[in-house]
Amino acid sequence: MSLPHNEHSLQRETKRASGRRWRACKRWLRIVHRLLSLFAFFALLFFSLTGFFMNHGGWFELDETVEEEAIGQVSEEMLAGPDRLAIVERLRSEFGALGPLDECIVDEYEMVVMFKRPGRVTDAVINRETGEMRVYTETSNLFVLLGDIHRGENTGGTGGLLVDVSAGLLFLTALTGLALGLILPQSRRSVGCSTVLGGLGFAAWVALLFV
Repeated sequence: MSLPHNEHSLQRETKRASGRRWRACKRWLRIVHRLLSLFAFFALLFFSLTGFFMNHGGWFELDETVEEEAIGQVSEEMLAGPDRLAIVERLRSEFGALGPLDECIVDEYEMVVMFKRPGRVTDAVINRETGEMRVYTETSNLFVLLGDIHRGENTGGTGGLLVDVSAGLLFLTALTGLALGLILPQSRRSVGCSTVLGGLGFAAWVALLFV
């Protein structure tokens, strides 16, 4: 029994609408994957290079640092509280302390203030009885700075955020790329097989190295 003409028309229109939605979905998936890939390229380049630097630290003299020491005097008014803000600002303006404040420890005898940023650490030790302040600055080379950013260390939280955002976007790039490969009929089989074989190969390599 044949369907009425209006039912045939409704089915054709439903199929057309479904096809349009499917094509729009694939088009947007391609756009999102392309945009994510632009960021992923630079993120992979940065983390692969800095990871190589850290893995071969001896080649790039990562242990070499430049140490400096300076001596100053802190007034009794600053030490009375102590006035932490005034001392921190003086260290930044007069002694070149850079980066976020990492530690500020105070006891009845001395005060220790530490600043950390990628590739540079500044420690100030203040004698609360005499007011003498010794400032120690340790500066590392460019490779150490990049390594600190890679690990998210000494960055005041921004480095960790960079690592988290990069990891999330790289994951989305891989996921959208896999989805595109599985959606397209001409590449579905090859992408599926490559994904399975690649996953098994990576798992076997990790097992051989660490198990």
